[in-house]
Amino acid sequence: MFNRQQQFRTTRNSAGSSRSVDSLRGYTLMEVLVVMMIIGILLALIVPALGRLLGASKGVATRTTINQIDSIIQARYDAVLEADVSVEAKKLAALNSGVDEKEAEFLIRKLMYRQALPQRPEDLGGFDVDLSTTGDNPPLASAWTSKGGAAASDDSSVTGSELFLFALTQGSSVQVIPGGKSYPMPVLEMDNINQAHVQDSDGNGLDELIDDWGQPLRFYNFPTHLFRDDGDTGNAPTRKNASILIAGLPNDTNLNGPLDRDPLDPSGLLASQFSSADSNFEYTPGGSVVNRVAMSTFNYHIPSTYYVPLLVSAGPDGVLGLGEPTSTVTSPGPPQTADRLAKVESTSGATDIRDNITNRNTQQ
Repeated sequence: MFNRQQQFRTTRNSAGSSRSVDSLRGYTLMEVLVVMMIIGILLALIVPALGRLLGASKGVATRTTINQIDSIIQARYDAVLEADVSVEAKKLAALNSGVDEKEAEFLIRKLMYRQALPQRPEDLGGFDVDLSTTGDNPPLASAWTSKGGAAASDDSSVTGSELFLFALTQGSSVQVIPGGKSYPMPVLEMDNINQAHVQDSDGNGLDELIDDWGQPLRFYNFPTHLFRDDGDTGNAPTRKNASILIAGLPNDTNLNGPLDRDPLDPSGLLASQFSSADSNFEYTPGGSVVNRVAMSTFNYHIPSTYYVPLLVSAGPDGVLGLGEPTSTVTSPGPPQTADRLAKVESTSGATDIRDNITNRNTQQ
């Protein structure tokens, strides 16, 4: 019978064993090129898919942390709205002949809101929005500065995030009138927060919140420039840019509509004190320390304009597309005003904010 093995030529090595000549044949150049081409095609298909998968997982992780923090943001916001401030309002009105009880209540809630959800160091500065004059500062202010916290705004993207996290974890109460009533506030429990999103990047002993791309989360308590890019209350508000970052906004953008009023002054009581976006309404807290500050866009926000507390991640591109919350930019217009009220940067329009993740668009 024909032996199939005999159809192959054999060769012997030095040890005397034999093996097929065919088994010694290497790959041809063409075969190598074909294999390399196939590998290249597979990599071209797989790498982008892996990149998208990784980016999606970072987005999910960031959204989860933002949602967890948002629960405390909303709880604090509700606590400010629901607090009984009648006694403190009577005290403040009695100390200031030009302020009635309704106006005093508005001012008290405004300062409570700034303390409970601070964006910049000046938010802990009491009635005069100044940490350097300590007579009207709340207890949280001294706790913040004693830990090495900044006493004034700077252009760092970290300062605001440090302050915001400090207030949520250390500020268990707010106090408006020195020596007056303290109002309890919900506290953020850090045990359930992804520790990869907590970092002390500048080594000053104060942690900040970061997203999964390593960028600090930014917080805005009065992002009114999203609704009035020109800052003019005489013009109807807009929702074009705001709707990218804040879901569920009403479609009505008319004057006297829902976007044309301050959530803490829904009846417009204090709006009448403004003759323009930067006019003044001055008051004093009274007592042994007298402090005056303009109730202006510079010190507060664009009047008669809607806002929500807004926590923002710059998203996968790392570009915020908004003015920094603690900006000290001096041009154009009043220092800090437009940028720290979440003005969309004109150089990029809305392009850079489209991938931003916020506590109000986390379902997108």
